[in-house]
Formats: sequence, structure tokens, C-alpha cells
Amino acid sequence: MSLEESVIVNCTGLGSSTLFNDRELTPLKGQLTVLVAQPEVDYNTFGGLRRIGGFGIHMQPRSDGIVLGGTSERGVWSLEPNEEARRQIVEGHIELFDAMRGLPPATRIASVGPPDHIPPVEAFFGLNS
Repeated sequence: MSLEESVIVNCTGLGSSTLFNDRELTPLKGQLTVLVAQPEVDYNTFGGLRRIGGFGIHMQPRSDGIVLGGTSERGVWSLEPNEEARRQIVEGHIELFDAMRGLPPATRIASVGPPDHIPPVEAFFGLNS
């Protein structure tokens, strides 16, 4: 078999474990908690406080609910929700919002955004698009 493409990207994720017998892959389980939608919540948060594992938590409002995240459980294959992870997500958000009480309006704590330029995959292999 031959292909004209100079680069092939394998995007099978953990499916590579079965597809190619690739035992080097390690799952990283993430978990989200979804709250009832609240149209007045029209902002995102990212961050957290380190006291109860809140570092890296985030909140994104959507039309169907407010998504709270997240967790990273290395080596966990289970797709079952983890009640302890849910508790940490919720408590981390409570702690973050409690810490913001009393701040002057429009206080910017931190800002995170995407990079200005993301190179194409080919650039990593010295190829042109």
C-alpha cells in the first residue's frame, strides 16, 4: 500500500490501544458537572485556589446549562462518574467565587486566551501546506 500524503496524523486516541496494540497510551479521565442554565451568567472562569484542589477548574455557560470542570485522573479507564471528583469541582468553584466577594466591579484577576498564531501540522515536519 502507498499513499501520496507526506504526513498522516493518527487521531484514534485511546482507540490506538486496540487498533495498533499500542500499550504506551495512558488514559486521562476528565469529568464535568452541569448545572441548570442561568441566562444571566454570561462569563467564563478559569483558575481556582489550591487549598482544596481547585487549580485548573473552569466554568462555561451554555444555553443548556452551566458546565463546571474539571478533573484529570491519570490511568483511569472507567467512564463512571466519580462522586469525589464532582465534590471537588463544586467545592473548588464555591471557593473561587467566595474569594472574589468584595472585589471592586470589573476587577480582572487573570486573562487566558489562545495564541495569536498556531502553526499548521506540516510546519513541525519541515513541509509546506
